[in-house]
Amino acid sequence: QTEGWWMAWIPILNLVLMVRICRFSLFAVVPFFIPFVNILYLAYIWGQIAFAVNKSKWLGLVIFIPILNLGLPGYLAFFEY
Repeated sequence: QTEGWWMAWIPILNLVLMVRICRFSLFAVVPFFIPFVNILYLAYIWGQIAFAVNKSKWLGLVIFIPILNLGLPGYLAFFEY
């Protein structure tokens, strides 16, 4: 369980939480605010989150698939191999 789970519900703090789950520095939030870079960086971060819960890093690419991206957080949270 991650400390600060309540941050997921606050718009900017959820980015901080995602970076903390990946065990990156707080400065890793900066690319989220750079246009066009933020889209690729989001896929990278989701891949790192998947790796943090012992799943394939390639799951970060699911964020680009329109309907499947809605289920990615639930899949990473509740399903195990």
